[in-house]
Amino acid sequence: MQEMPTFHVMDRRLPAGIPLLASWWWRILVVGASLGLVPVLVVTWSFIDEPFGRFLGWIWPAWLVRVGDVGSPTLWLVGGAAVYLLAASLRHRAAARWSFLMMASVAAALAVSGVIGGMLWASRALHAAGDAADWNAMWPDARCATIAAAAFTLWVRLRGFQRALLVPVGLVMAAEVAAGSAFLSDAVAGVWIGAVSAAAVGWAWWRFLPETWPPLTPSRESEAWPAASPAPGR
Repeated sequence: MQEMPTFHVMDRRLPAGIPLLASWWWRILVVGASLGLVPVLVVTWSFIDEPFGRFLGWIWPAWLVRVGDVGSPTLWLVGGAAVYLLAASLRHRAAARWSFLMMASVAAALAVSGVIGGMLWASRALHAAGDAADWNAMWPDARCATIAAAAFTLWVRLRGFQRALLVPVGLVMAAEVAAGSAFLSDAVAGVWIGAVSAAAVGWAWWRFLPETWPPLTPSRESEAWPAASPAPGR
């Protein structure tokens, strides 16, 4: 059985197939960036959200607003379920597990976004009642969280097309702001939560079920799955 490569817990560059959160360096970076993002979002909400939203809505072509549908949670969850069922019927374990990882990441991003949004909505700490009614009924933006979670999952899988995955994320963010469905701060927070949720789901799978962690290259049913031995200090 092939074993996962070993690594040091503070490595910044991890071997292929090892989730970023397996390294304490990346965990510290994610926590620090998350804390640092809070004041940035508050400043953005206070001074930038409304003028930027009006400006983007003015210059953004109306037909491009439909690009926001790419971030529809239903699209990714139903599509992922269809791919999973098809791959399972064809006994293609790698594709089935990657599609399941995709759905789990999107679901986790939506759950976290919903909890945070519900708390902020109830307390009205960041949104005044009138602005919330006109602009956004949920904070952070669910579509931005969805597309970020999906893109981060594909980021791990499609190693040769990683930069291209930033395009749909940026387009969905712009479309949501231009359509008035979200503030800029909502969109940024949604993207961050989606990416971190996907990273956490991937790490949890790799950490607790290493024998089923999807490989980076498709394998046939007859091929053995790589067994992941615990890394030093994991």
